[in-house]
Amino acid sequence: MNMEKLENPVVFDLNGTIGQPVFDPESGRFTGYTDREKLLRNMGYYGVDYALVSHFRALKGDIMGMNVSLSEEIDESDRLFACWHLLPCSTGDVPCGRKLSELLKEHGIRAVRIPFADYNVCFIEELLEDLLRILEEERILTILQFPYMGVPVPDRDDAYMDVLLSVCRNYPSLPIVCAGRLRGLYYLLEKCPNLHLSLEWDPHPGIVEEVCRRFGPHRLLFGTPYSENAKEVSAMPLMMVTYADIMKSDKLSILGGNLAGLLGFDCKPREGVPGKTIFRKILAGEPLDYNIIDIHTHIGPFPWEYKPSTDAESLIGCMQRIGVSRACINATEAVTGGNHYEGNREIINLVQRYPDSFIGLLVFNPNFTDGEEYVNTCIHKYGFRGIKIHPRVHGCAITDNKYTPVWAASETNRIPVLCHTGQGQPFSEPAQFESIVPAYPHGLFILGHTGETFTGMQACIKLANAYPNVYLDLSGWCFMKKGFLEYLVTRVNIEQIVFGSDYSWIDLPYAVAAVACADISEREKRMILSENASRLLEMRRCR
Repeated sequence: MNMEKLENPVVFDLNGTIGQPVFDPESGRFTGYTDREKLLRNMGYYGVDYALVSHFRALKGDIMGMNVSLSEEIDESDRLFACWHLLPCSTGDVPCGRKLSELLKEHGIRAVRIPFADYNVCFIEELLEDLLRILEEERILTILQFPYMGVPVPDRDDAYMDVLLSVCRNYPSLPIVCAGRLRGLYYLLEKCPNLHLSLEWDPHPGIVEEVCRRFGPHRLLFGTPYSENAKEVSAMPLMMVTYADIMKSDKLSILGGNLAGLLGFDCKPREGVPGKTIFRKILAGEPLDYNIIDIHTHIGPFPWEYKPSTDAESLIGCMQRIGVSRACINATEAVTGGNHYEGNREIINLVQRYPDSFIGLLVFNPNFTDGEEYVNTCIHKYGFRGIKIHPRVHGCAITDNKYTPVWAASETNRIPVLCHTGQGQPFSEPAQFESIVPAYPHGLFILGHTGETFTGMQACIKLANAYPNVYLDLSGWCFMKKGFLEYLVTRVNIEQIVFGSDYSWIDLPYAVAAVACADISEREKRMILSENASRLLEMRRCR
């Protein structure tokens, strides 16, 4: 394990934004729009020195007007650098040829974004030819943002990958930043030395280590998320890097050196950045002292998406680096509809092999006939200390009687049931628990992902406030948006909130950051990250 510590690294953000609505945790509504000063305060809080900045309004109206306005708004700051939104010039929204080239030079633009979905633009190389030629001539960093990036369930990306491969090859001097499903993207990284990967989008576990090993650390760029999945919590990708098992020099490159080099800048650490002190241990990559318990982790690969780290040994290494003492593990294969008997058997073996690190949660598939007998055998013979169910994947509503053995086992044995919930998802609406929880007053119910959307969170808050045996799990995308956890802690009993990462779908340090760097008290962080789960797991009657 590499334990080299970072001291005052230069952090250069690929994805700063101004002009977007500001979420207010107190009201649960927006209270204004982000300007230069608000962005700088946010950067300071997380320890970010510099940022490329785009204007949110350029996605909603006058593209070039807002690009120029952006350059004027941030002109007085030596920490912010304009990154314009562009699109093909065929319709006249953006100037063509020499005029565009002169504008880019006039405003000192060294990076641009092309957000295809926002502008409803097709990714056709011939359509982009004039624009790409100008960008290559000026060696302007070009961030290609496709519709499948930063969304919970991405569409197929093969059509985009095919054109991206051609663009990278036909414009070899153009530095390109992108992302995508790794089974296709890795091939492009291997074939296209001008292609780079931003950490602003999908937080795959182990991606930092694997990309460094296979393609070199120079291919990775630090970026704050601003997508459907996650928004404005710079600490999440930051911790992916600082807690990665890579060399100190590689961490420094990814956090800021790579981007500065691509832009031709010489950047030094800034003085007076509050986050450098507040989150000193996090920036140094030192283990946190919360004695973290992760209530929601999966072991094993996912069939529909490649994740670099999905095995138990990789998880334990990451737990040790960040300060996670125990993880409640379940079998990915069983969750995704594979052989749940074999998947649960593997969990038994892992708990026996690593009893100080793992707690087993059996995955219950309601579509099999031996439900009650199987659950009781797993609990009393094999020592499972909780149950995991996934109504959406298994195609069975939470209110279906097939889950009766699960609720009964929780009631009788006082062990938690971790249930996937998702507002608007088939079979997974959290409000379904309104008819379940009252019938099992001694059962323990963990609502996985807390409904996964802001609306879903409201339904979960209602349940938690009505029933003290309902717990809210922070895993998934809902709490990876700035202010959402701060909103939650003021509306439910803090003792009913537990930490879950959703590893191996989501990177563990990325998930920890959503709590460790939230604007809540140290007492609240400690209860969420450790004490609440510890108390919950000790309620069981069966030993």
